[in-house]
Amino acid sequence: MTALRSANYVLYSSPSMTSSSGWSITSDNSSLIGSDDIWHDHSYNSGTVTQKADCTTDGVRTYTCSQCGATKTEAISATGHTPSAAVTETGNDGKVYSVVYCSTCGDELGRTVIADELVNNSTVNKTTVTAGTNVTITSSVEGGTAPYYYAYYYKRSTNTAWKTLGTEFGTNSSVAFAPTAEAYFDIKVIVKDADGNTAEKLFSVQAVAELPLTNVSVVGRTSVNLGTAIPHDRKGSRRNFSIYLFLLLQEKHKYKLEALG
Repeated sequence: MTALRSANYVLYSSPSMTSSSGWSITSDNSSLIGSDDIWHDHSYNSGTVTQKADCTTDGVRTYTCSQCGATKTEAISATGHTPSAAVTETGNDGKVYSVVYCSTCGDELGRTVIADELVNNSTVNKTTVTAGTNVTITSSVEGGTAPYYYAYYYKRSTNTAWKTLGTEFGTNSSVAFAPTAEAYFDIKVIVKDADGNTAEKLFSVQAVAELPLTNVSVVGRTSVNLGTAIPHDRKGSRRNFSIYLFLLLQEKHKYKLEALG
């Protein structure tokens, strides 16, 4: 490019222009010497993603001038999390949670308690029985998510294989077990809630030939006036066992009683 007349010149460039070699001025300061293709308006391509954006971090798109190779960049906004459908989980604290994760990166986005820890409070009514006598097993549950289901198992303590009592994971919250031999037996109760969480409880029951003799008699009063009837209930732990009431001590027209076997 040649100056139109002899004068002092100041050369300016704009942000959209670039120079790769600069300009020179003639010795008589009459002209600016340079190539017309050195200074130009950039012609950028559509850009290439040089850093991909993710859920939380911006990405970068880089544009290149097709004439001179100059580049410029712009940020690509982070995509943000994409929530997935909530899933049910049991936490380390035993509570049941509804949890939402990002379907893209897997980050946990939130959790809400939907049920307390599932607790098995099942009981047996006896731990020592005469062989052939029923033991009643009753299931009781706290926490978890209703409805509940129950499974009952038994085995001799010396065995490893469990046998099922009744329907496995049925709705019956009480079953009877009658050991047929003198031995120690293990009983296992598993409760399961609607979310598939389970809780287990074990019992040990001894079956004997005959229960130890125990006096379980009761009297309605332990102190009565002379001549007053004494309500009483004579009981023993074995059948056909007689209990007798004896007057032990007379004191001021009153009697103290003790049941003896």
